[in-house]
Amino acid sequence: CNAQRAGRNDLEGSASADHIAQTDRKRGSFLEGHVAGRVQEGVCAILGVNDDFQHPAIAENRVPKGQCVRSRQTDLAIGHIQHEIAVRIARTAAEMRIETVAVFPEDDAKTLHVRACDHAEPIPGRGARAYLDPDALVEAAKRAGADAVHPGYGFLSESVAFARACEHAGLTWVGPTPASLALFGDKVEARAHAARHDVPTIPGSPGPVDAAGAEAVFDQLPAGAAMVIKAVAGGGGRGMRVVHAREEIAEAHARCTSEAAAAFGDGAVY
Repeated sequence: CNAQRAGRNDLEGSASADHIAQTDRKRGSFLEGHVAGRVQEGVCAILGVNDDFQHPAIAENRVPKGQCVRSRQTDLAIGHIQHEIAVRIARTAAEMRIETVAVFPEDDAKTLHVRACDHAEPIPGRGARAYLDPDALVEAAKRAGADAVHPGYGFLSESVAFARACEHAGLTWVGPTPASLALFGDKVEARAHAARHDVPTIPGSPGPVDAAGAEAVFDQLPAGAAMVIKAVAGGGGRGMRVVHAREEIAEAHARCTSEAAAAFGDGAVY
């Protein structure tokens, strides 16, 4: 449980275009910092995926469609993430002369992220669940001859097992190390780690709580404060409820534990 002040979040609202542009640039630097210089050079990229998404060299009429250019640095990166994010990564990679490989189930064969990447590899299954099979994703990366895996966010991007599987397969994982994912994937342990290093944290329970434990935490809050019940594992807002009154705790706790167990295989909440 985390205590919070009741009221509207001052940071609510949509991001500006400048902020989005800055975020894209930071993502590009992050990709370059993790991948550049770690793999072999000189693999050819086929340009001119389609008329809607043009490689910069084509858009500037420096290279005709259908011809090849020598890759300046990283060989291949693979993206299996939500389509809009995959397209952003493909755009950044293209600017860096990095070839990309999209993975897709049969029902996603015509989506934009498949057309935006230089290559595409099919994976078994249908819909979102197809992107949750780490073995299939690693196998697709190996078939494509990929050097790196960029998980974006969502799906398996915070999966310790997937990150380790990629590393064991000799693929560069573009993201936090498996050890970091394991630490920060457990919010209780992450809070304890922060406290050991004198990092201020929001007041809350020291570990997982049942409904009675959540009520005990709420009873200690000052008047006018609210409480958040959160899943210990996972993220994305699942297994989380804001509680403004003591009588809301039992139902909120039950819903959070149920959602967390279904989404993350771990029903613990704090």
